[in-house]
Order: sequence, then C-alpha cells, then structure tokens
Amino acid sequence: MYSFLTKNGQTIAFVTGVVLSIIFIVLVISASSTADLNAEYFTNIKDPVARQDALVGLTQFDFGLYITYILMAITAIAAIAFGLFQFITNLMDSPKNAIRTVAIVVGLILIFFIGKGFAPAVDSNGVMAAASEFGVSGGERNYISGAINTTIIVLLLAIVTLVVSEVRNAFK
Repeated sequence: MYSFLTKNGQTIAFVTGVVLSIIFIVLVISASSTADLNAEYFTNIKDPVARQDALVGLTQFDFGLYITYILMAITAIAAIAFGLFQFITNLMDSPKNAIRTVAIVVGLILIFFIGKGFAPAVDSNGVMAAASEFGVSGGERNYISGAINTTIIVLLLAIVTLVVSEVRNAFK
C-alpha cells in the first residue's frame, strides 16, 4: 500500500479534491436563489442571537462543511497511522533513528509544558469576557497558551535552523 500511495497518492488526492469541489459548487449554485434571499434576510436581522438562530436553518453549505470535517479526520488518522508505521519500521531497521524520533517527541512535550508554565495569568476584562463567552476555564486557557507558546517556539526554532543551514551551505 505504501508504494501505491507513493506512486499515486497525490493524483488520488487531487482528483478527490476536484470531484468534491465540483459537487459542492453544484450544490451551492443550485441553491443560489435561496442563498441570495437568505443573505438579504440575514443582513436585516440586527440582534446577533436572532441572526445566529436564523443561520442554523441555512443548509446549502452543509455538504462542504461535513466533507471538510471528514477529510480532516481521515488526514489526522492517516498522519498518526503512517507516523506509527514509520516509527515501527525505523525501530526494526535502525533503533538509533527511532530513539531520535522519541527524543524529538519528548522534546516537543517538554516545550509544551515550558510554554504552559510561562503562560501569563491575564485577567483583563476582554480576555475574561471572551473566555466566559466561549466557556473556557482558567485551566483550559493555560493549555491554549501553552499550545500557542509551543507553536511560536517551534516556529522560531525552524526559522533559526533554516537560516543556520543556509549560511552553512553557502560556505561549503
């Protein structure tokens, strides 16, 4: 299966994306008259709660949303499955590479907890209002801040690595 996906995976993904996009566009175009009426109707509703309640009935984009959710789930499952497959293959072929992979994952986890530890205890009115509006607790805010800090740290590490490797390659 790996060799099949290596050879044909991009073509299959592209064709699947095109077919699903065409189906979505046809569904939206076929419902365009109700979409225009709905758009005009929704702009006249000033109360945000009433507008949200009216939007719940809007269904011409549901196909696109559901397909997006399904494709995201398939992608996440495939990424985890192929990652585990690659790890097990490396473990059998070259334990040194497998240990390096474990070290990288442990490093990312450590960076996350360091970022979570440095998460500021922001209690401004805007942050608290947004947190209460979306039902986010203080602990969840720390995890969100940790994830954002981890993303920033890994991004900075990637940029530094890219610059250092390009400078090193320039002198070779």
